[in-house]
Formats: sequence, structure tokens, C-alpha cells
Amino acid sequence: MSGNTTIISGLIAEASTPVLQIDIFLTILAPIALIVFWIFSTYVLIHYGHPDDVTGSRWPKLIIVLSLTMVMANILMLPLDVGSRQSRYGGLPMTYLWYTTYALMCLVGLFLIPFSIFWYEAEDPLKPRKKLGRQAFWKMMIIIILFVAGCVIGYIFLGIAEINTLIIVAPLRDVRTSDLIESSACIVGVTCSTQTYVLLLWKVSFIIWLFTVMAFAGFLVFVVFGGIGLIALPHDIIYSWWTRPHPIEESEYKKNNVKIGERAEKLIKMGLNYTNPRSPDYNNRAKIITWKRNVYVLDDDFSRNKVAYKLKGGPTILAWISLIFGIFCAALSIMWIIQIIAWTNLSILGPKIGYPLLNFMLVAMDGVWQFFGVFFFAMFAIYLEFCVIVGNFKWGLRIPWLIELHPMRTAGTLVSSFLVNAELLLVASFAVSLFCARSFSVYVRVTSINSIFNVAVGCLRGMKWVWFAFGWIILGFAAITLLYFMFRPADKGRLKDRAILSPIDY
Repeated sequence: MSGNTTIISGLIAEASTPVLQIDIFLTILAPIALIVFWIFSTYVLIHYGHPDDVTGSRWPKLIIVLSLTMVMANILMLPLDVGSRQSRYGGLPMTYLWYTTYALMCLVGLFLIPFSIFWYEAEDPLKPRKKLGRQAFWKMMIIIILFVAGCVIGYIFLGIAEINTLIIVAPLRDVRTSDLIESSACIVGVTCSTQTYVLLLWKVSFIIWLFTVMAFAGFLVFVVFGGIGLIALPHDIIYSWWTRPHPIEESEYKKNNVKIGERAEKLIKMGLNYTNPRSPDYNNRAKIITWKRNVYVLDDDFSRNKVAYKLKGGPTILAWISLIFGIFCAALSIMWIIQIIAWTNLSILGPKIGYPLLNFMLVAMDGVWQFFGVFFFAMFAIYLEFCVIVGNFKWGLRIPWLIELHPMRTAGTLVSSFLVNAELLLVASFAVSLFCARSFSVYVRVTSINSIFNVAVGCLRGMKWVWFAFGWIILGFAAITLLYFMFRPADKGRLKDRAILSPIDY
């Protein structure tokens, strides 16, 4: 008996000792992917950067590249987590990678980007750099103090996960050959087991609560911009094909340039009026934001007019490729909306409510090839992040008095606009991760992201119905956007036919 006890104790000790198994392929792939993300982020900064910002502003540019790299890394860690689960060689320590990634994102989003924005806006060659740094630091500290105070108060009262757990109790039986059938029936729980649902309370760590706060802030951005982007992204691509510039003669090209010049003169006068301290509209934020929107539309008109005449409408093949891509984006939006209705919003009410839908599709794809479903999972996640970008731009373009427009334009994006968009993407990526984990909860089972978001964050006290409400709000904004585009498909100042844009009425 003692020998058996020794053997059993040895087995238990061996089982309890963690064995570190790491997939060499994923270990090499992860740093290579980070390097590729860094290079791509640098390219985006150079490609979209304004010529006036070519020199100087090195610190904000470094933060921009770092932020964009982390946004891409965060989104693509979702399929990496699933791929690590499916690895035959142990995968990667994804829990530690998620914690590290989110901690760095909080550092960048809460400290570095706000500091960079204050630094860039206050940059003055006549002032000492130390003084500018101190001013930016104290402005940032005010934000940090308020944020930390709110986090601590919320953690005290709401930092508890409420997990509804099924407990099955059955007596142990001596399984012998004579009563094997009877014992099996008892083990199954047909006759001698009891089932009870118990609400377990679990105090989450402060870092989990910090991720929750960031995800909540991200959802405030995501439900608006993401909902709008689900409709606006395919709409803009298809509508740009429908209203693409067609070849025009020189006379029409000059006529359009005259109209554009008249509009430019009006905008110049309005801009001078807003900067004149004696004017009643001096420093009127709502009118200035609308003015910036009109400048963007005017610049777009000028580019389209030039393409229509000098390039004869542009390459036809690219126009048809954009149409195909727009139809593909429309299909992705439809699948996302159906998935949100069928599973994301309903599954939170109970395990037997809702239909997993796309979860089954991804599982079936993995049956064809190990990482086939992982690829499409990454595609759905990345698409949501792009919807946030397009939704932000479309909101600022259509409702300019509520939010300032920060468009990303080739060789025309200032560092300030880069920083604002980087902060937006960074915060929204928290919500995208949580939303994807909830929407594909069946597919991401037994992963670190499932434990963090669906178990810990998803079950926090009082937050369950917040996530439930956010899911329906996204659909609400998507429905409103669809109705809006049905009656007003073009931005203000655009004609409803394929002509060049008409002057804006001020």
C-alpha cells in the first residue's frame, strides 16, 4: 500500500509541476511580425505625413509608430492566441503576452500620447524645450490623476466577477465488474447526483480592472464609430466607384476649376474671419470645424477634377477592383451584423440562447487546414478596426459640429492628426479585442483571451448588461447610418450623379 501511495504521490507531483513547452515556429514568427508591423507603421507615417512635418517633432513621430505597431499587434494577437492553442508543440505563454501588451497599451494611451499631443501643440521655437516639457507633463498628470482616482473607486465597488457555476455532486462508488452498469448510470448522474447553480464571487486583479476601464472607454468609441463604419466602409467604396471621375474635355475642366476657385476664395475669407479678434465668429469652434470639413471636400473636388481631365478618369481596372472590394466589404458587414444579432447579444443571456453561426464556420475551416480558420478570424478582427477608422472620419465629415475632423490623407496629415487617430485606434482596439472574444466565444474557447475577457471582464459586477447594451447600440448606429445613406448617399456639396462636385452653399 505504501508503494502505491508513493507512486501516486509522484504522479501528482509530476502533474503539478508546470512543463514549459514553446512552439519554435510561433516563437520566431511573433518577433518577426513585430518588426514587420514597425516597418509598416513607419511607412504609414512617411506616406501620409505632411511635408511641413518632415523635420522636427521626432518624439511625437516615435510615439505614433509605437502606437500603430501596438494596435496591429493587439488585433493580430487574437488569431495568434487561437493558433497557439492549436499548436502541437506547446504554443506560447499567451496570458503573459496579453498582460504585457495591454499594460504597454495603457502606458502609451494614458501617458505617452497625451503628453505628445500637449508637447506638439505647445511647441514653440521661442520657448525653452524644458518649459514646454513641464507644461505638457502637468497637463498629462491632471488627466492621469483623474483617471486613476476613477479607477480606484470603481475597483472597490465593481471589481468583483460574478460567475454562475454549475456544481454536480455524486457519491464515490467502488466500481466492480458485477455492478458496472449500475455504477456507470450513477456516474452519469441519472439517479444519484445533484446539480446546483452557485454564484461564485471572485475579486479580479487591479490590472484586469484597468483593462476593463480601457475596454469600456474603447466601447464608447467603438459603438459609435464601429456601428457607422460597418455601413460606411462598404458604402463609400461602392459609391466612390459609382461617382468615379469620368473623362472630361478641357473646357469643362477649366469651368470646374473656376467653381473650385470661387469656393476657395469664400473659404479663405471665412478663415480670416474666424482668426480676426474683432469678428463675432472669432474662434467659434463649431464653425471652424465645419470650415475644416469644407476645406477637405474642396481639396477632394480639386483632385477629382484633375483626375477626370489629365488622367481621363483614371485606370479602369482599379475602379472595377474597388467595386469588387466594396462588395466583399459589404459581405463582411452583413456577416458581422448577423453574428452580432444571432450570438454576440443573445449568448450573454444564457448558454442555450443564440446560435454560434460564424463560430461553427471557423471551426470547420480549421478542420480543412490547421490555420485556415485562424486566417479568417484575423480578417474579421482587422475589418472591425478599419470600420472604426472609417466611422470616425464619416462622423466628422457628416456631423462636423460635434467632433473635429482628423482625416488621414496622403502627404497631407499633420502630426496632431496622426496622434489623435493613434489614440483613437489604440483605445478602440481594446473594445475590438473584447468584442471579437465575445462574438467568437466558441471558437476562442480554451484560450487566454477567453479567460481574460469572457470569464473575468465579461462577468464583472454590473458590467454584464453594459456589454449587452453596447452590442445593441452598435446595431442601432448601423441601422441609423443605413437609413441616413438611403436618403443622403453623398457628403455635403456632392451631386447625386457622376459629375464633379458642385459648390457648397454657405
